[in-house]
Amino acid sequence: METQRQILYNHRIVLRILYCLADYITASVAFFIFDFLRYSFLHLENSYSTFASFIFSTKLILEQALFPIFILGVYWLSGYYNKDSIIEKSRVQDFFNTFHTSIFNTIAIFLILMIDDGVPVHSTNYILFGILFILLFLPTYLLRLVITALNVRYHKSNPIIRNTLVIGVDDTARQLYLKLVKRERLNVNNIIGFIEIPDKSKNSETNKFCNKPVWKLDTIKDICKRYDITQVIVSKNAFSEETLSYLLENLFPMDISVKIEPSLQSYTMSNIRINDILGVPFVDLTHSNLSDFESNVKRLSDIVISIVAIIILSPLFLILSILVKTTSDGEVFYKQERIGRRRARFNIYKFRSMYNGAENNGPQLSCDNDSRITPLGQFMRKYRLDEIPQFWNVLKGEMSMVGPRPERKYYIDRIIKKAPYYNLIFQIRPGITSWGMVKFGYAKNIDEMVARTKYDLLYINNMSIRLDLKIIVYTFRTIFRGEGM
Repeated sequence: METQRQILYNHRIVLRILYCLADYITASVAFFIFDFLRYSFLHLENSYSTFASFIFSTKLILEQALFPIFILGVYWLSGYYNKDSIIEKSRVQDFFNTFHTSIFNTIAIFLILMIDDGVPVHSTNYILFGILFILLFLPTYLLRLVITALNVRYHKSNPIIRNTLVIGVDDTARQLYLKLVKRERLNVNNIIGFIEIPDKSKNSETNKFCNKPVWKLDTIKDICKRYDITQVIVSKNAFSEETLSYLLENLFPMDISVKIEPSLQSYTMSNIRINDILGVPFVDLTHSNLSDFESNVKRLSDIVISIVAIIILSPLFLILSILVKTTSDGEVFYKQERIGRRRARFNIYKFRSMYNGAENNGPQLSCDNDSRITPLGQFMRKYRLDEIPQFWNVLKGEMSMVGPRPERKYYIDRIIKKAPYYNLIFQIRPGITSWGMVKFGYAKNIDEMVARTKYDLLYINNMSIRLDLKIIVYTFRTIFRGEGM
């Protein structure tokens, strides 16, 4: 029998195929009609004897093949096909997304084609501009509207069931339970049971609450696996840094959403995800506050920058490889396990900057005048050259250009003991550079790592493409000044 997670996954795939197919058809038809109008309005018969010779020319065949793909690329970039939002789309979201992307596509296509057509700008161009916008917007929106309406109708009789655990066993948790069991437009919160927090829950019954089972906090991983839990919600009175730290540490790898019932402090100090506003609003601790558009732009930028960097820096890559190999014994590259997004383990790559056996006595943070670092390693670290191989980690999707620096589990366990909120950094991919590295630099001990974490959390709460660009600019300044150490 399929689990709810599998049902949602399959439904997302079907919807994504339907939207992509509909968008491709409307884009292809719209562009074909626009080509006919171009031929008529711009009097291209002076260059082509018949419409058939125009439409079957090599240039037009390439345009007809490539522009619909370009248009779908813009739709993807806008976040329209993102998995987290594709099921719960609304007619309003459809309208604004289609409107904005149609404007962008119209401007892009119009500028490219008018320059390519080589005709002077006159009033006919503006008429064609309006027609192209209508051709791209109206059919696309109407077909999307049909698919969205069918999806909404389907879910009215087949609602999305989210198996949920509530953290807390007291009057506040009871009130939360009553809010959650109310039927929403497309969702049903199937409350599987409650998790009792030691010293916080006031439960007169030992194993039942609101006619639902009650379990201990240390059993939550087994309960989530057994009942296919997709979200965990923390009631107000059950909130504590220790509880959240435990939940995030154990549930991040399982891709389970962890949310907090908002209080006044939650509203002022955290980010409320807008797609929760129609139902019961919660502070979502497992997803960043980046919009789908910004998330896609960030990932596309990571891919493009890493490919360009690997190509451009390949001569430097070769020179450093030779120098590392010839100036000290050992491998050229240093590979080390780090913890990334959702606590996934991955191997980070660097040029080796230390002598062999530098950590025979266990993990150690580097410090000023560290005798374990080779002379070449000192130079590479000063200009961050040892981190060039991490562009490969970025290309693979294990890291991003900008994000909290990934640490080893050895240090993560020690940081969390002093700063339980450190678990929040696993919402996003770690980065080659970070706000913490720019403002604080390398940490020499656990206390300094905790201090640097505050900058990383500040970054997460204020993530934006603009902030990423600012951090990258500051990173280049650090590199050119040789302030990497």
